[in-house]
Amino acid sequence: MEYINFIPVSVMAFKHNIFLIPPVFLFLSVILIGLFYFIIPEYNIIPFPYNFSGVVLIIAGLVITGRTYEQFRKYKTTFYIGESSYVMTTGIYSYSRNPMYCGMVCVLSGVAVCFMNYFSLSVPLLFWAYINFIIIPREEKLMFDKFGGQYLIYKRKVRKWI
Repeated sequence: MEYINFIPVSVMAFKHNIFLIPPVFLFLSVILIGLFYFIIPEYNIIPFPYNFSGVVLIIAGLVITGRTYEQFRKYKTTFYIGESSYVMTTGIYSYSRNPMYCGMVCVLSGVAVCFMNYFSLSVPLLFWAYINFIIIPREEKLMFDKFGGQYLIYKRKVRKWI
């Protein structure tokens, strides 16, 4: 599979396949959660004020995502695998190979809890499945193709998620 650079606005392309990039999929997932809340309110199950416990998950997700971004800036590298100069193995990347995605799942889970709809609670699971089974395997292949054994050593030491 050959990686084709993309503009992080709509899709990422792998040879012969096009996928929604995770930030766009995250945005669409948040919209879907809101739609569930308004379209089928009879399934709004988490009572006020308990639904605001989702804010804790949102903040945790934003902190995780922010730390990831800070680390990329600190080491002056990029999110684009094809342009990366080395494998990040320190900081937040010593706990998870995909901290940005962990943060996104936390944010989405928090939004789902805040909107308190039964169907909304399934959206973070669908997001996780898309990332885990579609996006991450392709990115890991690209990482192996670019960094070889160095990436395999890192992969053996650090979990995919947390």
